[in-house]
Amino acid sequence: MDALTGKAKVRQVAGKLAAAGSREDKGNFGEARAKEWFERKNLDYFHWPQTKASMPLDLSHRGGKRPDFAVLFGDELVYFDAKYQDTANVTEFGLDDLEISKFLVFREWIRDTHQDGGARDVVLMVYPIELNGNRFVLIHLDEIRQGREGIVRGKPGRLVSLSDREDMWLDQVPANPPKLTGCVAAPTDRGTGAFE
Repeated sequence: MDALTGKAKVRQVAGKLAAAGSREDKGNFGEARAKEWFERKNLDYFHWPQTKASMPLDLSHRGGKRPDFAVLFGDELVYFDAKYQDTANVTEFGLDDLEISKFLVFREWIRDTHQDGGARDVVLMVYPIELNGNRFVLIHLDEIRQGREGIVRGKPGRLVSLSDREDMWLDQVPANPPKLTGCVAAPTDRGTGAFE
């Protein structure tokens, strides 16, 4: 068994363990997969710890929730939240109304904080449990807001179809990754900087 196959199998086992675990386990797995993808793409990003102690007090008072990541694309920041959850056999994705409203509060808070006219987009990186973290789809917060009403994990929420969006699906690892030829990558500090 070559190293890539071994790593892929370990990732599959990790995905299955996360799927059987708590919501926090699933969140941690989704965040780890997103971080791997950002690093593979050499994107400048910042990962926010999702703890009460790290939450800005004024955002907390407003009832907001930070996405997991801020990613710099040129001079624009886009905010990503990774989700590793059941998608009804890769047919639909949903967020409950409370989580949607928390992200909307975040977007208003970040706009108020920076006052630079930036769009401050919030995008969800949805890793269906059924695909074991091997593929993800991008869904904009505004699309979720306009989704159909439904029940999400036992709560009122919004659902969107995962059909007819092939241009939004991405592979976690390229189908034919380049073979390494003995070169050693230098350590980086990627993911440790702060975006304001």
